[in-house]
Amino acid sequence: MKPKTISMKTFKKAFIFLLHILLLSSHPFALKVVSSKRIEAEALVSWKNTLSSYDSLDSWAPNNITNLCSWKGVVCNTEMSLYEIYLSGVGLNGTLDQLDFSLFTNLTSLKICCNHFHGLIPYQISDLQNLAYLDLSFNSFIGEIPDSLFTNLRKLEYLNLTGNSFQGSLLSILTKLTKLKGIGLASNNFYGSIPDIFGLMPNLEILELTSFEEKIPSSLGKLKNLQYLDLSIDSPLNSTIPSEIGLCTNLTQLFLSGSSLTGSLPLSLTNLTKLSILIIANSNLCGHILPYFLTNWTQLVVLGLQNNSFTGEIPSEIGLLTNLTYLHLSGNRFFGYIPQAIGGLQKLFSLDLSINLLSGQIPPMIGNLTELVHLDISSNQFTGMISPEIGHLKSLMVLDLSMNHLSGHLPKNASKLIKGLEVLNLKKNHFHGTIPKIFPKGCELWYLDLNGNQLKGTLPHTLVDCRMLEILDIGNNSISGTFPFWMETLLELQVLVLKSNRFHGIIPILKVKHSFSKLQILDISHNEFTGVLPIEFLDSFKVMMNESETRDRYYGALSTILLKGIEYGLRSIRRAYTSIDLSNNKFQGDIPSSIGKLKALHALNLANNSFTGHIPSLENLTLLESLDLCSNQLVGHIPWQLTKLTSLAFLNLSYNHLVGPIPEQGQLLTFPSSSYIGNLKLCGLPLTTMCENDEPQPKVPMSMTQKDDDFNFLDGFTWEAVLIGYGCGMLFGLVAGYLIFKYEKPEWLIGFVYQVYKIKDGRRWR
Repeated sequence: MKPKTISMKTFKKAFIFLLHILLLSSHPFALKVVSSKRIEAEALVSWKNTLSSYDSLDSWAPNNITNLCSWKGVVCNTEMSLYEIYLSGVGLNGTLDQLDFSLFTNLTSLKICCNHFHGLIPYQISDLQNLAYLDLSFNSFIGEIPDSLFTNLRKLEYLNLTGNSFQGSLLSILTKLTKLKGIGLASNNFYGSIPDIFGLMPNLEILELTSFEEKIPSSLGKLKNLQYLDLSIDSPLNSTIPSEIGLCTNLTQLFLSGSSLTGSLPLSLTNLTKLSILIIANSNLCGHILPYFLTNWTQLVVLGLQNNSFTGEIPSEIGLLTNLTYLHLSGNRFFGYIPQAIGGLQKLFSLDLSINLLSGQIPPMIGNLTELVHLDISSNQFTGMISPEIGHLKSLMVLDLSMNHLSGHLPKNASKLIKGLEVLNLKKNHFHGTIPKIFPKGCELWYLDLNGNQLKGTLPHTLVDCRMLEILDIGNNSISGTFPFWMETLLELQVLVLKSNRFHGIIPILKVKHSFSKLQILDISHNEFTGVLPIEFLDSFKVMMNESETRDRYYGALSTILLKGIEYGLRSIRRAYTSIDLSNNKFQGDIPSSIGKLKALHALNLANNSFTGHIPSLENLTLLESLDLCSNQLVGHIPWQLTKLTSLAFLNLSYNHLVGPIPEQGQLLTFPSSSYIGNLKLCGLPLTTMCENDEPQPKVPMSMTQKDDDFNFLDGFTWEAVLIGYGCGMLFGLVAGYLIFKYEKPEWLIGFVYQVYKIKDGRRWR
C-alpha cells in the first residue's frame, strides 16, 4: 500500500501549532495566569453553591471553568486576570462568609448591590488589597463595619453601604474614611450626628448620609470637589439648609429630605449652576421659588420639590429649563395659573402639579409636551373643559385630572389618546353627559376612574376592548342600565365599582368560563338591583376563595416607589384586601351558602335588601373584618360559627327577624347593642332583653367551649369597630379603602426610574 503523504502546507501549520503550545506551556507567566484563573473560577463556583438563589449565574459552572472572563458579572483585565465582579440586582441570596477573598488579589471592584445578601461583613474582605470600589448597598447586612476594612484596604476610593442594617457611630466611621472619594452610609442603623469634619475630606466627590441628630453641618461647604450630595435629616431639632452648600459649585446632583428640614431655599443655591438633578422633598420648606433660582439652574434635568410648603405662583422662568424631563411640584401651596412657559419644555417626560391651589383652565400649550408620559394635575381648583390639545399627547400613559372643578362633556374625539393610555382618572369633577364610545381596539387601559361626576346614560360596550382593565370605578354618577354582564370577558378585572347609580334588574347567570375570576372588590351598592343572587355569580370569584392568591399583593403591582424621597407610585390599599358590597338594593331570597367559600373576604355588606332565610355558615371566612346584614328579613338563630371569626371588628345584624340568645362565646359580646337591635325575639347580652331560663343557647361544639376561657372580652374590638359606627346603612369604613387608589403602571414607571437613576448613576457610583 502506498503511504499517505502530508503536504508541506499542512506540515507547517501543524509545526507552528505545536511550537506555540510548547512555548506557551513552558512560559512561567502563562502557567501562572492559567493556574490563577482556574483557582479564581473554582472559588467562585464554590461560593455560588452556598447561595440559596443563583439562577442568574448559570455560566458559573465547573464545566465552564476555562471561560471565566465570559462569565456573567465577571470582568477581566488585559492580562486576563479577574478585575471586577459586578452582580447588582440579580436576585442572589446568601452571605459572603464562604467567599475566599485571599484568592482575588487583583480584584479592584466588587459590586453586589440590590440583592438579598445578609449576615456580617467578614473581616477577610481586607485581603482584597487592590480593591478601589466596594458596593454592598441595598442588601440586608448587619453588625458593625470591621476595622480591617478601614486599615487594610488602602487603595479603597468608593464605599457604598447604603440601605442595610449596619450599626455603629457615624463619627467613628467617617473619621476613618477621610481619604475616600465616595461614601454611602444612608439608611442604616448608625447613630450620632453628622460630624463637622468635612474640611478633612478634600477628595470627596460623593456623600450619601442619613442623620437622626442635630443639624446639617456648615463644613459641607469645604467639599470643593463634591458632585453628589444626598442627605436625609430626621432630627427632633429643626434644621435649615446651610448657605455654605452654595460653595459646592461642582455639585451636579443634590438630594435633601427630612421632616425636620425647615426654612426657605438659601439664595446661595443659585451658585450651583452645574446641577442636573435637584430633589428636595418630604420636608417643611416654605417660601417662594424665586426666579433667580431657575435662571441659574438651566442644566436641570430633574426638579422635584414635592411635599413641602412652598407657596406663591410658579415662576414663568420655569420655561428656561429646556432640558427638564421630570418636574414634580406636588403637595405644596402653589396658587395661580399654570405658566404658559411650561409649554416650551419639549423634553418633559413626567409633570406632577397635584395637591396644590392652582386654578384657571388647563392651558392649551400642554399639548406641546409631546414626550409627556405622565401628567397629574389632580387635587387643584382647575375649571372649564378638558383642553382638546391634550389629545395631542400621543405618548401619554397616565392622565390624572381628578378632584378639580372641571366640567362639560367628555371629549368624543379622544380615542387616539385613549389607545395609549394605561391610567385615566377623572373622578370628583363636574363632567356630565354620556360616556362616549372612545375605547378603541387594542385599548391598553388598566385603570379607569370616573367616580363622582354627573354622567348618565349606559356604559359603552366598547369597554370590552380594554382587555387589560383591572380597576373600573364609575360610582356616584347617574348611569343606568342592567348589570354589565358583558364585562365577564374582561378576565383581568379586579375592582368593579358601580355604586350609587341607577342600575336595575337581576344579576344574570354568567356564560363565560372564569368570568370575574380575579375580582377582589365588588361594590354595586345603592342601585335598584332585584331578584336572587345566582350561585354561579359568587362561584366565579375564584381569587376570593383562595387566601394565598391575594396575600402580599398590591393594586397596580407597586404600592410605592421611593425615588430619593419621592413617593412615586400609587397611594393604594393592599391587594390582599377583598370586599363585596351589595347593600341598598332590592335583592331577595336566601343568602347563597356559597358565600361561605370566599375565604379571602375581608368585608361583606348585604344591608338594606330583602334577603330571607337563615344566616349561612361563614366559619371559613376567617379573615372577615366587617359583616353587615342589617335591615333584611333574616330568620332563625345567630349561628354559633360566627364566634370563630376572630378577625371581626364590625358586626351589624340589626333589624331582621332573628330569634333566641346571642351566642356568649368569642367576641360577639364585645359588639354594642346597636349590632343586634330590631330583632324582637333576640335576647341576651349586650341587649337589655334577658333570655328566659328555658331558652336554649345555640349548640356549640365541645372544642369551642373548651377554648372559651382563652377568649378575652376585648378580642377583636379594635379601633376599626369604633370608627366605623353602628348605624344601619352606614357605609362601613373598611370598603372605603379603594377610594384612595392612585395609579402608575410599573412598566413605564420602572423605565422612568431607570432613566433618572442612570442619569445620576453615571456620576455617582462609578
